[in-house]
Amino acid sequence: MIQEAASYFLQFKDLRIVDWLRETVEASQFDKFRSIIEKKSKEVKADPYFYCLFLFRSRQDEPLMEWLKTQRDFRMVMMMDEYLYPRFPEELTRLYELMAEDFLNQHIGRHAYVFMDELLQHLNKIKAGKIANKIALLIEMKFPHRSRMSDLV
Repeated sequence: MIQEAASYFLQFKDLRIVDWLRETVEASQFDKFRSIIEKKSKEVKADPYFYCLFLFRSRQDEPLMEWLKTQRDFRMVMMMDEYLYPRFPEELTRLYELMAEDFLNQHIGRHAYVFMDELLQHLNKIKAGKIANKIALLIEMKFPHRSRMSDLV
């Protein structure tokens, strides 16, 4: 049954099968399912967001955090941060700092301001004020020449 479930999952990319298996089969059987999927990971990783959701729904927290670090995609991290922040506060804080610095080095003007404002609001909404404060400090220390950004601090 596990092999068939894995084949179905790989063919149809239906994440509901992951939820169903996680809730109904023994842990060893679910681990077998995850193992089969990982062997075919090239297919699953072709869509980074889908793979992110697979890791999340199959409760693979450490691989999920590692995946987010390799992808360095704000939207993907923002999708998972509320779940991961209590488990990996330091790692998530560092990832956000690195991504924010990269983003600000590559973007200027209104686009950068609006995105950083949105990010800080999101972080405060999920009660990750520590991360928001670190990003604000980053802006203040490394980007003092961007006067408009000081509104965010």
